[in-house]
Amino acid sequence: MVIQAVLRKQDILMLSCEVVCGFGGTENCFSSQTLDMYPDFLSIAKRLSSGYLPIGGVIIADKVNRYFAE
Repeated sequence: MVIQAVLRKQDILMLSCEVVCGFGGTENCFSSQTLDMYPDFLSIAKRLSSGYLPIGGVIIADKVNRYFAE
């Protein structure tokens, strides 16, 4: 994606909101996969508990995790 190339060039992290389309809301597990994006963060919620519980979370990329681990 064009926007992702610009963000990578400027060393800006990318967040993909998967609250509505995550966990099979599109043809893939996450909508970012459908759009061929590789975000640094995935925000997840609704389908995490099938909408029964108010729960959410964030999945982080390995490079971000390594930064915080150091």
